[in-house]
Amino acid sequence: MTRLALLGLIALSACVRSGPRPVPPSAEEVVNAPLGVTRAALQEAVSNLGLPLRPTQLAGQVETEYVDMATYLGEAATYPLAERLVRFIVTALPDPNSTGTTVAIRALYDPFRTGISNTRRGERGIPRSHPAMEVVRDLMKQIRQQAEGG
Repeated sequence: MTRLALLGLIALSACVRSGPRPVPPSAEEVVNAPLGVTRAALQEAVSNLGLPLRPTQLAGQVETEYVDMATYLGEAATYPLAERLVRFIVTALPDPNSTGTTVAIRALYDPFRTGISNTRRGERGIPRSHPAMEVVRDLMKQIRQQAEGG
């Protein structure tokens, strides 16, 4: 094998990852409600916004399919389609520092998406300036209100 081919293989292997990299939450808060109540509030909040659910096997987690944010927020129409397509992962876990529940919302997009794909490798968290942050804030507000009863 030539030296150039060997260098190419080394460079290629450095680009390959074993799985998707973790994405930090777009929003994370402690809700002053029991875990079971908060998990029910997750489902209700996502349903109230009309976001299409994606099946998940993880307890305490709700995932959506990719949604074109232009259908929810008019200002998102100025973004390229790959940046407008966003999916949400909402997770509720016991908070180790209180009797409440930690709720984390991840809003993800795939800027290099070229069609239908089930891979998560290209997914990134949306920037704080992205219009979908409005949906993140609405979700968190609804979850808190429904879980805390206010």
